[in-house]
Amino acid sequence: MVIETSRSGGVIIVTVIGRVDSVTAPKLQTVMDGVVAQGERRIAVDLKEMEFISSAGLRILLMTAKQMKTLNGKLAFGGASAAVLSLLKMSGFLAMLTVKPTLAEAVAAA
Repeated sequence: MVIETSRSGGVIIVTVIGRVDSVTAPKLQTVMDGVVAQGERRIAVDLKEMEFISSAGLRILLMTAKQMKTLNGKLAFGGASAAVLSLLKMSGFLAMLTVKPTLAEAVAAA
C-alpha cells in the first residue's frame, strides 16, 4: 500500500493506493492521525486506486470520521471502485461516511 498526500485549496487529499488490510492498516492509521494532529480540518480521501479494505481499514475510516466530527471538521471520500464501494455498503459505512462518486466531489464536500 502507498499513501500520498496533496492539497487542493484548503483541503488536504489523502490518496490510498493498493490494499488496506491488517498488515497495512497501521500505516493508514499513522497518516490519518498525523493529518489530524497537524490541524487539518478539511480532508478528502481518494479511494480511486484502493483495491481492497478490510475491517481493520474500515475501523480507521470510522475512527477518523468520528474524530473529525468532534473537531467540527469535514471528512469525505471519493472515487471508490465498485469493489470498495460494495464493501462500504455491505458494512453499513455508506450511511455513516460522506462518500462521493468522484474525488472532485469529495473535495467539494470537505
